[in-house]
Amino acid sequence: MPDRIEYRNHIYEVGDGRLAVCLLLPTKTLWTYAKKKLRKAGFVVRLDGDTEGTATFDPANDTQARLAIRMVGARPKRRQSLKQLANLRRPSETKAALAPGTTQTAGMGYGAIRPIPGPFA
Repeated sequence: MPDRIEYRNHIYEVGDGRLAVCLLLPTKTLWTYAKKKLRKAGFVVRLDGDTEGTATFDPANDTQARLAIRMVGARPKRRQSLKQLANLRRPSETKAALAPGTTQTAGMGYGAIRPIPGPFA
């Protein structure tokens, strides 16, 4: 399958406080295995295709929510510490401040400033 958003596994809202998981798998065997696992956890399979399908679940149920996240392959967002955020906001002491429209080049030595060439240079 192409690497496009519409071909990825995802979780979406159905309504009435329920969520659904959409699984698009490459083989029938993987979908059958996933379907059995979802039903065992209490999901209700709504669409059942050859290699894909959807199942609704209650997001308040911790077991179902964790299984849905694991099945779609979602990863937690990285959280930066306060120290990391402070380092991002502070200009680096090791780099020289560059004037607008210039770049630092390694071939001219550390701290050397050279104008950025234009499209007709």
